[in-house]
Amino acid sequence: MLSLIPVVLKLAGLLLGLLTVQAEAAVGKRGVPFNDPPTWIQCWGGSKVSWAHNWGSRMPDGFPGNLEFIPMLWGLDGAHVDGWVNNANNALSRGSGHLIAFNEPDACDWGQSCISPKDAADGYRQHMAPFRGRASLGSPAITNRDQNLTWLKDFMRLCSDCPIDFITVHWYDHANNFAYFTWYMNQVHSISGGRYIWITEFNAAGTTDEQINFLNQALPWLDSTIWIQSYAWFWTDPLFQGGSLVNWAGRPTALGGEYGWH
Repeated sequence: MLSLIPVVLKLAGLLLGLLTVQAEAAVGKRGVPFNDPPTWIQCWGGSKVSWAHNWGSRMPDGFPGNLEFIPMLWGLDGAHVDGWVNNANNALSRGSGHLIAFNEPDACDWGQSCISPKDAADGYRQHMAPFRGRASLGSPAITNRDQNLTWLKDFMRLCSDCPIDFITVHWYDHANNFAYFTWYMNQVHSISGGRYIWITEFNAAGTTDEQINFLNQALPWLDSTIWIQSYAWFWTDPLFQGGSLVNWAGRPTALGGEYGWH
């Protein structure tokens, strides 16, 4: 009679692996974008915020030790590529575990990285793929404008051999359009090949009360959706009139309190 023990152990291992993946996806979701210096991201101790990014690859002096810094290779021009390897290695040596590729390559009319899917695929292989196994690697960060999903589909086809662990996206619309927010994320996930989604920028325009109401809908959905691995509200600058998470004293605004502790 064949022993069932190996089968049981294998099934237990598969179940444990599934639970581990689910636990990892549910922890450390919330992040904050910032511009150097990191003055406005010092207030998140004890909150649900666990990571930050600055659209660059160099971890700035004074970066808070309670957050993970996420390096980004913003574009393929020399100013960004030249320091990429050293900056990424430095961040990884200091505890970072994720790297993100190009910023809004599908947006060519407002000064973003503006890279074709083919050039992005070639650049990804050259600059991101060498970090395979040392960090979790994110795709280029697309917008939610018209044709962005076409750009992403083309990139994924041209980079089918690339080590892409998660898909990076941005979303901007109005605070009364939560249905569009969830629809868009589901559209991205449907072409992600089962990968996690990182929303490294999102903002819902409206009054503070409308934005808080949006977060009251969005945060439970984001936290309970297993394939949403991380997200970051735009952003942490008291000058920003569209929903800053911090005030001039460096403390969370009402919106920031909702985002960090809800």
